[in-house]
Amino acid sequence: MSSAALRHTLSALSVAAALAAPASAAVVSYDIGPISYINQLYTMTAPSSYASCKPATTTGTIECYLMESLKRDGIPVNSVTVAPNAAGTAYTVSIDSNDPRAQQYQAAQTTFLDNNHAGQALNGVTACEADQSCWQVQSAQNLKGCPGPWQFWLPLGLPMVSQKAVMMLHYPPYTSFQAYDYLNNATLNRWERMLTTVGVPASQVNLYESIVDIAPIAAPGSGETACLTPGMSEAYFSNASANRNYITPMLTLLANPPVNASKQGTAPVLVFGSEPRQVWQDMYKLKSFNVLDVGTVTMPGDTKPTAYIAANHPIAAVYDTCTSTPNIITMEIQDLTTACFAQAMSADPTANPTAVRDACKAQQSQNQAGICINAKMDMSKYPYWTWDQAKTWCDANNNNPCPSAQAKGAKSAKAGAAKKQ
Repeated sequence: MSSAALRHTLSALSVAAALAAPASAAVVSYDIGPISYINQLYTMTAPSSYASCKPATTTGTIECYLMESLKRDGIPVNSVTVAPNAAGTAYTVSIDSNDPRAQQYQAAQTTFLDNNHAGQALNGVTACEADQSCWQVQSAQNLKGCPGPWQFWLPLGLPMVSQKAVMMLHYPPYTSFQAYDYLNNATLNRWERMLTTVGVPASQVNLYESIVDIAPIAAPGSGETACLTPGMSEAYFSNASANRNYITPMLTLLANPPVNASKQGTAPVLVFGSEPRQVWQDMYKLKSFNVLDVGTVTMPGDTKPTAYIAANHPIAAVYDTCTSTPNIITMEIQDLTTACFAQAMSADPTANPTAVRDACKAQQSQNQAGICINAKMDMSKYPYWTWDQAKTWCDANNNNPCPSAQAKGAKSAKAGAAKKQ
């Protein structure tokens, strides 16, 4: 082989080796601060026994939530470190990752935490804490009968650059705050089950769980309706004139992740539960806003259209039965339709939301196995049924979750017809 041919061969081998080699790691470093401000945003508590991480410091807390966000964005990392900078004025975040999407975290996290977003929630909580008629922590202050404890908690540890939808919810449960995991609760576990039922890969369900609560306050999972009202949220977290305008700017930010930059519409907003639906209705001056109502708006500060849907609270169906109003079958169809809508609108944000909703409802109304399995799981009592247990039962009962209720209805109808004769 000539020397020229040898050089050509070696060059080709070098190129091939370079193409085959994994991407070299890159470290993105940036500051978040001031320290005193960031300390107020990353609230801490004694972790529960099942906490995903158990930080002892604010820097450890930031690392914990940042690792959760990166994981849920599908970004593998070699390490994440947070430490005060040399001047002691801010925290320096360093993310070591082979994935180029990690570079997007500088803009995503710093904007999320700035005074126009997380700072607005902090302003609202500070004002609420100063008002005994708003903040219900100690039992002596529970004038409306709402149990504590309450704690300011931002939607930390969730996808920040690759999310496919934004959930608008009421408030986060205190048990999740103790677990240092926003998604560690029955509400989000059930929502994930709805998503996988309609065909979302399990590896992607977290991308449909970017959240904005109308009250960024961790509180017990029930008994808060009289205190955490739509009016309270509008006064303390949707009040631009008082510098407490958290809900809309954060929705706008999270509905526009970098992954969506080339699309003509934002990620869809899914409005879950009566309190968030009331706030959305008031924000956009809708005459009504009932479950499975859909539409398109351009959110303040945005130029792209945002499709939205009104939904049941994700856990509401577990309180329904075969004979409740609405019954469990209706609830399952509505919730599966919402999950289908989220998947379809995230894929094509410019699609007609009414047409998408109607197609999803028609499709999920025929999803007899999905309806039955989820209904049996939701109606089961502790120990709760697994998917496989529910499937076995549904397979043996023609995918009819309510055979006795329907048989009783048919018998009553037959008796009524006989009387008429």
